[in-house]
Order: sequence, then structure tokens, then C-alpha cells
Amino acid sequence: MSRKTQESKSHVTLSRAQALEFVDHLRKIERGLQGMKRACQELQRSLEENHLASEREHRARENRTSNRTTTPLKSSLIPTKHTRGLPSRKDSPSKSLRFMLPVRPAGQRQTDDRSKGSDKSSEKGSDKGSSKASEKGSDKRSS
Repeated sequence: MSRKTQESKSHVTLSRAQALEFVDHLRKIERGLQGMKRACQELQRSLEENHLASEREHRARENRTSNRTTTPLKSSLIPTKHTRGLPSRKDSPSKSLRFMLPVRPAGQRQTDDRSKGSDKSSEKGSDKGSSKASEKGSDKRSS
């Protein structure tokens, strides 16, 4: 310690009542600090629990999405990235024709082929090689 602090301490004199009051004040500060420490620990625990819960949710969400992509398709009618070339239900003339269409590579446009297919079935009707389902479809349109 420096000489200056020693001198200042030697000059400070407290009465017994002042000393007890000062000690009481220090104890209150200590209790407040302990309460803050407990609150910080509880907050830390809560943050860790929330973090773990969000990690669990994230993993569960990832599992759900990965399960969807790896599960084999139950039906080829479900539009997915694997059946991109197939027309949707509303665009195809009948359900039986949908399965006869070849799957196109992803780069080709679907709308061009669909419009050609629907024009052929409506114009030709029962001409060469069209199925009974397309004949029924053309009969319904004409009547």
C-alpha cells in the first residue's frame, strides 16, 4: 500500500453504531448480489433449455422433410420433383392416358406438349390408335 492510503485509513474513525450500519449495508449488497447470481443461473438454464428444444425441433423438421423425399411414391399421381413431366389431373383427358405418357426431362416445357395432346384428342376423336377413354372424352365435349 502507498503511504497516502495508510494515512487516510488511520484518520477514518467510526463509532460502533456507524460500523454496524456499514456492515449491515454491506450484507444487503451481498444478498442482492447473491440474488442476481441465482437469477443469472436460472436465466442461463432457461436459455440452454430453449436452445436444446429449438435444436430438437429443427432436427425433427429435418427428419420429416428428409423422410418425405426418401419415401417411395404410393401413386404416380402425386406431383413431385420425380414426376415433373407428367401432366396434372385437370390437364389430362383421362386417367388411363396419364400413365401412357412418357416422362420428359426436366428441361423441356410441359405446356407445349399438353396443349398438343389435348388438341389431338379433341380433333381426331376416334382416329388411329386413340384409346376408348379419349373417345369418351371427345364424345362428352361434342354433346
